[in-house]
Amino acid sequence: MVKKLKTIIIGFGEFASGRSNDKKIKKFYNYFSHASILKEHKKFKWDAVVDLNKKARSFARDNFGIPIVTDKLENLPNNYEPDVAVISTPPNLRIKVLENLKVKKGLIVEKPIGMTYADSLKFKDLCK
Repeated sequence: MVKKLKTIIIGFGEFASGRSNDKKIKKFYNYFSHASILKEHKKFKWDAVVDLNKKARSFARDNFGIPIVTDKLENLPNNYEPDVAVISTPPNLRIKVLENLKVKKGLIVEKPIGMTYADSLKFKDLCK
């Protein structure tokens, strides 16, 4: 049996959560958001969401049964270390996410990585 990858989403907005009102996307694609993929993928154990928005956090808890839901990375349980982090925050917040979260195996990051070339290089260096 393959161990599932412990996964967190940081930034659970309209697109990541699938709350978007864009019916066209839902009509043509079975998997149209980070949430729609993670809830059904057999190799991911999606167990945490971080978002500043209270409605987004409630949506994660109520619609997906996510057990760890918080407004800040600092409020995650002390021993929480995901295998994979999905970072869907605005680009200017991504470096702070990397500096404050230990991820064991990999990242899934929306584009652009940074707002400037220098920010993108810093992000790359933090990933190393």
